[in-house]
Amino acid sequence: IRFAFVGEGAVKTTIERKVAGLALDNVVMRPGVPRSDVPGLLAAADICLVPLRDVPLFSTFIPSKIFEYFGAGKAVIGTVRGEPAAILREGGAVVVDPGDPTALADAVRRLAADARLRRTMGGQGRQFVERQFDRRALASKYRNLLMESA
Repeated sequence: IRFAFVGEGAVKTTIERKVAGLALDNVVMRPGVPRSDVPGLLAAADICLVPLRDVPLFSTFIPSKIFEYFGAGKAVIGTVRGEPAAILREGGAVVVDPGDPTALADAVRRLAADARLRRTMGGQGRQFVERQFDRRALASKYRNLLMESA
Protein backbone atom coordinates (compact mmCIF):
# COMPACT_ATOMS: atom_id res chain seq x y z
CA ILE A 1 0.00 0.00 0.00
CA ARG A 2 1.37 3.39 -1.02
CA PHE A 3 0.22 6.68 0.47
CA ALA A 4 0.36 10.06 -1.24
CA PHE A 5 -0.25 13.19 0.78
CA VAL A 6 -0.91 16.18 -1.44
CA GLY A 7 -1.31 19.72 -0.18
CA GLU A 8 -0.25 22.09 2.50
CA GLY A 9 -2.30 20.98 5.50
CA ALA A 10 -1.72 22.24 9.01
CA VAL A 11 0.23 19.15 10.11
CA LYS A 12 2.24 18.57 6.93
CA THR A 13 5.59 19.30 8.58
CA THR A 14 4.79 16.94 11.45
CA ILE A 15 3.87 14.18 8.99
CA GLU A 16 7.03 14.78 6.95
CA ARG A 17 9.17 14.46 10.10
CA LYS A 18 7.37 11.28 11.13
CA VAL A 19 7.76 9.74 7.66
CA ALA A 20 11.48 10.59 7.62
CA GLY A 21 12.01 9.38 11.19
CA LEU A 22 10.40 6.04 10.41
CA ALA A 23 12.19 5.82 7.02
CA LEU A 24 8.91 4.97 5.31
CA ASP A 25 9.40 4.21 1.63
CA ASN A 26 5.69 3.82 0.83
CA VAL A 27 4.75 7.44 1.59
CA VAL A 28 5.06 10.32 -0.86
CA MET A 29 4.65 13.93 0.23
CA ARG A 30 3.68 16.39 -2.51
CA PRO A 31 3.00 20.11 -2.46
CA GLY A 32 -0.41 21.53 -3.28
CA VAL A 33 -1.39 21.43 -6.93
CA PRO A 34 -3.50 23.70 -9.14
CA ARG A 35 -7.18 22.74 -9.37
CA SER A 36 -6.62 21.66 -12.96
CA ASP A 37 -4.31 18.86 -11.71
CA VAL A 38 -6.78 17.43 -9.18
CA PRO A 39 -8.66 15.16 -11.64
CA GLY A 40 -5.40 13.45 -12.57
CA LEU A 41 -4.49 12.89 -8.94
CA LEU A 42 -7.89 11.44 -8.20
CA ALA A 43 -7.72 9.18 -11.23
CA ALA A 44 -4.46 7.72 -9.87
CA ALA A 45 -5.93 7.02 -6.41
CA ASP A 46 -7.66 3.83 -5.33
CA ILE A 47 -8.85 5.17 -1.97
CA CYS A 48 -9.30 8.77 -0.84
CA LEU A 49 -9.18 10.03 2.74
CA VAL A 50 -11.17 12.82 4.39
CA PRO A 51 -9.31 13.47 7.66
CA LEU A 52 -10.56 16.02 10.19
CA ARG A 53 -9.34 16.52 13.72
CA ASP A 54 -11.79 15.74 16.48
CA VAL A 55 -12.79 19.28 17.43
CA PRO A 56 -16.39 20.54 17.77
CA LEU A 57 -16.06 23.03 14.89
CA PHE A 58 -15.29 20.23 12.43
CA SER A 59 -18.50 18.35 13.25
CA THR A 60 -20.35 20.96 11.15
CA PHE A 61 -17.62 21.73 8.59
CA ILE A 62 -18.18 19.98 5.24
CA PRO A 63 -14.92 19.61 3.28
CA SER A 64 -15.41 20.07 -0.46
CA LYS A 65 -13.10 17.12 -1.07
CA ILE A 66 -15.98 14.83 -0.02
CA PHE A 67 -17.89 15.82 -3.15
CA GLU A 68 -14.78 15.71 -5.37
CA TYR A 69 -13.93 12.19 -4.20
CA PHE A 70 -17.50 10.95 -4.60
CA GLY A 71 -17.80 12.69 -7.96
CA ALA A 72 -14.63 10.94 -9.13
CA GLY A 73 -16.16 7.59 -8.21
CA LYS A 74 -13.57 6.79 -5.55
CA ALA A 75 -13.83 4.69 -2.43
CA VAL A 76 -13.64 7.07 0.50
CA ILE A 77 -12.61 6.74 4.12
CA GLY A 78 -13.48 9.54 6.52
CA THR A 79 -12.04 10.16 9.96
CA VAL A 80 -14.77 12.60 10.89
CA ARG A 81 -17.79 13.15 13.13
CA GLY A 82 -21.09 15.00 12.86
CA GLU A 83 -22.50 16.23 9.57
CA PRO A 84 -19.53 15.23 7.39
CA ALA A 85 -19.72 11.69 8.81
CA ALA A 86 -23.44 11.52 8.03
CA ILE A 87 -22.86 12.67 4.43
CA LEU A 88 -20.05 10.16 3.96
CA ARG A 89 -22.08 7.28 5.37
CA GLU A 90 -25.07 8.18 3.23
CA GLY A 91 -22.79 8.13 0.19
CA GLY A 92 -21.44 4.68 1.04
CA ALA A 93 -18.06 5.68 2.50
CA VAL A 94 -16.33 4.09 5.46
CA VAL A 95 -16.26 6.34 8.53
CA VAL A 96 -14.02 5.77 11.54
CA ASP A 97 -13.50 7.83 14.67
CA PRO A 98 -10.89 10.57 14.17
CA GLY A 99 -8.83 9.34 17.13
CA ASP A 100 -8.72 5.67 16.17
CA PRO A 101 -5.63 4.86 14.07
CA THR A 102 -6.27 1.11 14.36
CA ALA A 103 -9.73 1.45 12.81
CA LEU A 104 -8.28 3.65 10.05
CA ALA A 105 -5.52 1.12 9.30
CA ASP A 106 -8.09 -1.70 9.25
CA ALA A 107 -10.30 0.26 6.82
CA VAL A 108 -7.35 0.98 4.52
CA ARG A 109 -6.25 -2.66 4.54
CA ARG A 110 -9.79 -3.93 3.89
CA LEU A 111 -10.35 -1.59 0.92
CA ALA A 112 -6.85 -2.08 -0.48
CA ALA A 113 -7.48 -5.82 -0.60
CA ASP A 114 -10.88 -5.63 -2.30
CA ALA A 115 -11.04 -3.94 -5.72
CA ARG A 116 -14.68 -4.95 -6.19
CA LEU A 117 -15.67 -3.25 -2.92
CA ARG A 118 -13.77 -0.10 -3.95
CA ARG A 119 -15.60 -0.02 -7.29
CA THR A 120 -18.96 -0.57 -5.61
CA MET A 121 -18.30 2.18 -3.07
CA GLY A 122 -17.09 4.52 -5.80
CA GLY A 123 -20.24 3.94 -7.83
CA GLN A 124 -22.47 4.49 -4.80
CA GLY A 125 -20.69 7.74 -3.94
CA ARG A 126 -20.92 9.00 -7.50
CA GLN A 127 -24.66 8.26 -7.69
CA PHE A 128 -25.19 9.86 -4.29
CA VAL A 129 -23.64 13.22 -5.24
CA GLU A 130 -25.36 13.23 -8.61
CA ARG A 131 -28.69 12.68 -6.89
CA GLN A 132 -28.27 14.86 -3.80
CA PHE A 133 -25.67 17.52 -4.58
CA ASP A 134 -25.98 18.55 -8.22
CA ARG A 135 -25.03 22.24 -8.27
CA ARG A 136 -27.62 23.21 -10.86
CA ALA A 137 -30.42 21.49 -8.99
CA LEU A 138 -29.32 23.02 -5.69
CA ALA A 139 -29.04 26.48 -7.25
CA SER A 140 -32.53 26.12 -8.70
CA LYS A 141 -33.96 25.08 -5.32
CA TYR A 142 -32.22 28.01 -3.63
CA ARG A 143 -33.50 30.43 -6.26
CA ASN A 144 -37.04 29.12 -5.83
CA LEU A 145 -36.81 29.55 -2.06
CA LEU A 146 -35.65 33.13 -2.52
CA MET A 147 -38.46 33.83 -4.96
CA GLU A 148 -41.07 32.39 -2.59
CA SER A 149 -39.88 34.50 0.32
CA ALA A 150 -39.76 37.73 -1.71
